[in-house]
Amino acid sequence: MKSTYSIELRDGGVHLTEQSPEGVIKKIVQVPDDLGKELAHLNLHLTDLGFAVECLDELDGLGYSAEGGITRQALWHSALVAAFKCFGNSKARSRLVTETIYTDAKQLEACEYWLNLRNKNIVHDDNDWTQSHVMAVVREYEYEPQIDNIYVITRTGWTHAQNANNGRAERLALRRRGRAAPGQHAGSNR
Repeated sequence: MKSTYSIELRDGGVHLTEQSPEGVIKKIVQVPDDLGKELAHLNLHLTDLGFAVECLDELDGLGYSAEGGITRQALWHSALVAAFKCFGNSKARSRLVTETIYTDAKQLEACEYWLNLRNKNIVHDDNDWTQSHVMAVVREYEYEPQIDNIYVITRTGWTHAQNANNGRAERLALRRRGRAAPGQHAGSNR
């Protein structure tokens, strides 16, 4: 006999709210960790992968313009972080093993590419894509002060745009420190 039921989370517990046929289900119990841990971890991975897909679907709807914007970048970062945290080491849950999931060499190579992109360019910043350089504008020796201004140039590689235009999109940010640039108020960083 197949039964149907609904459960509800309330008052710090799980409760049966309805069932059919009546009286078939006696109670709900928690499965011990040693029996349920693997299934719980797989469900956490499913949740993360589902979130990554939602981010990518939203990004698809916005398009992959190199002009991007903060929303595109945030969606791209979120998708990479969520998807590939399933393959990382964690004290909280078991990891998915790339070689077990991807048995085809090309799929494994693609997975490793995206994992490395996430690790080196998004999460750990272990790359040359994000750099800052400090420069001083020096006046001729007879002028005081000798240093006219200090600039910081920051270059950031936008990884989602790289895939879209098969090139490396870069954003240069020139920030003037100390004095206001034309059209800005003193103390402004832009």
